[in-house]
Amino acid sequence: MDVIQKVKEINSIEFNPMQEKAIKAGLFDSNVIVSSPTASGKTLIGELTALNSVINKKKKVIYACPLKALASEHFREFKKSILN
Repeated sequence: MDVIQKVKEINSIEFNPMQEKAIKAGLFDSNVIVSSPTASGKTLIGELTALNSVINKKKKVIYACPLKALASEHFREFKKSILN
């Protein structure tokens, strides 16, 4: 499954330049470090990678972040987006 196209279709979005750069850098084929300002779209990059790992590689994924509240918020938003 083409995770990138599916996410774009479901969410009716276009990726910003930082996200495009991460994708072109081989997001699914190698380790990629994304360093960009707050609210620039890093979480979506992580979600794309996680979805690709689960759907196409049949692997488990762990999401970690420094704040429990942030992790809970991301979980709720991710859950809401995949259930719609």
